[in-house]
Amino acid sequence: MVNWQEVLKAYGSKRTLLKDEVLFHLDEEADAFYLLLSGDISLYKLNHEGQETSIRKVMPGEIFGEVMVFTESNYPVAAIAGKDSQLIEYSRQEILSAIKNNSEISMFFIKVLSQRCLMLTDKIYQFSLQDVLSRLAGFFFKYIEENGLVAKAEAGEPFEMIVPKKEIATSIGTIAETLSRNFRKLHKMGVLKVFGKTVIVQNFAKLQELAGV
Repeated sequence: MVNWQEVLKAYGSKRTLLKDEVLFHLDEEADAFYLLLSGDISLYKLNHEGQETSIRKVMPGEIFGEVMVFTESNYPVAAIAGKDSQLIEYSRQEILSAIKNNSEISMFFIKVLSQRCLMLTDKIYQFSLQDVLSRLAGFFFKYIEENGLVAKAEAGEPFEMIVPKKEIATSIGTIAETLSRNFRKLHKMGVLKVFGKTVIVQNFAKLQELAGV
């Protein structure tokens, strides 16, 4: 199997960001995209009152900003390092040249952009057909699966949720107050309990049912 991180490393340049250092600003020209190697990057926007609204957190191994580069658009969000981070930066011209000369790179980006389309389709489904409770259950179910926590969840063992509640609310398209109410609903239903960053799944089968998986 092709190790895409290793393939892509040959085309970019390594970059280090210190905690709270801004990588790019909202509406800045998107002339590069990035592969996060370590640390974390938060993508955010400012509301009309100048407060930050978290869009999502980029985790190590993820590529971000590539859609804007290929569409020659400006960045629709700003990006800041949540902690000291290592990245690889790819300039638009460099990667377009690589695509022309390497069919494997071309196929990789077709795959990446296709996955983005699938993610968007899933979001549209969630927001149009599912209520907040179902979206919240779906978020937890996906988090558990992606982080290898299924065995712990099924056994009712506690695990740590590293995603801030503010970011969870943004991810499922709701506000903090509604999120809190739905956490309480899940607790009363005997599905899961949340204490700070600690989560205990009480009924994994019910969580899966609510998530519609």
